[in-house]
Amino acid sequence: MELSEKYADVSKYIPTLNDEAFKKLTQNCISYLTENGEIHNLSSISAAKGDIVKYLYAFLLTITSQFARKRSSSEEIVKHLSHYGIHSARAEWYADQFRKHDKMLTVKTLKLDAVDGPVFMILLVTQKYDLAKEETVTKEIAFRCTVNELQDLVFKIKDAVRHCSVLSKGIL
Repeated sequence: MELSEKYADVSKYIPTLNDEAFKKLTQNCISYLTENGEIHNLSSISAAKGDIVKYLYAFLLTITSQFARKRSSSEEIVKHLSHYGIHSARAEWYADQFRKHDKMLTVKTLKLDAVDGPVFMILLVTQKYDLAKEETVTKEIAFRCTVNELQDLVFKIKDAVRHCSVLSKGIL
């Protein structure tokens, strides 16, 4: 796994963190990438080592996103972390945490996600008037689709609009 040169000396800073601080940094990375969970304030993790904590957080966030992009196995994760001076107990704990959340990890990238083109994330917001509640109810529908599926969706929505237009003309 290729990381930039700026993380080459991370192994000399890793031992300065206690286990609790390492765990909080790891949880921050996973919470940030899964977009849920509590994110601890970096200054509350270790106030005396603020710059080091920020540096290690950037390192862990970078390497976590790399593991997520490559769908790394636990063995690969432990191997890479030990390469950066993280002892085996911490590396195994990190790998366990990563495995627990790997399905929810979201890494946004500029690369194509599928063989036949990009994958689009669509959010449809529908509104309808509820007579019982006497108010407008909104409902959100989120899904992913390929280019072909998106084109099919657009054509179906256009057909539905045309059909509604014809029906409204017949009623009036």
